Amino acid sequence: SEVPGEFNRMLDRIKKRISKKIADDQKKGLRHDIDMATDGISRDQYEQICKYFFEKGMIKELFYTTIEWSLMCRVNQIVDLNTDAISWRNDCATFLFVKTKANQKGGKGGGSGKSFQHFKHVYANPYKPYVCPLTALALYLLTHKITDNKLIPRDYDCDNHVTALRN
Repeated sequence: SEVPGEFNRMLDRIKKRISKKIADDQKKGLRHDIDMATDGISRDQYEQICKYFFEKGMIKELFYTTIEWSLMCRVNQIVDLNTDAISWRNDCATFLFVKTKANQKGGKGGGSGKSFQHFKHVYANPYKPYVCPLTALALYLLTHKITDNKLIPRDYDCDNHVTALRN
């Protein structure tokens, strides 16, 4: 789907603010050779992006954005998530990760002989449903076909998500 011009203008404003902040910090000697991609976005910018996706019905983009933010990982790390990796503990959803950057196959790691398993906890946000990862997950599951327990289709190209933000 085509991204409207208003979204592009919002992203341009965000990029200008980030660039101004970087330039100001460089003048003050607080930054040296900083790459804008490693700088990230603010919570406010994240909320603006989520609100836009929510209001425009861009469910897939909303899900990917909120789950990336909540799990503190990149899209290329969530493409391996499947429905079996999600469980509930008390008042949160947990996502099981069995791979790390150093241990791409999962299984035994670090020479300890133990299996690597890491649960990340995700909580609901009832006050701002447009940034709530569990609302986004529910909407995504209701609107997208899940095959082979894969949350994200096997043929998904991580660049698709970035393109939704840039166009």
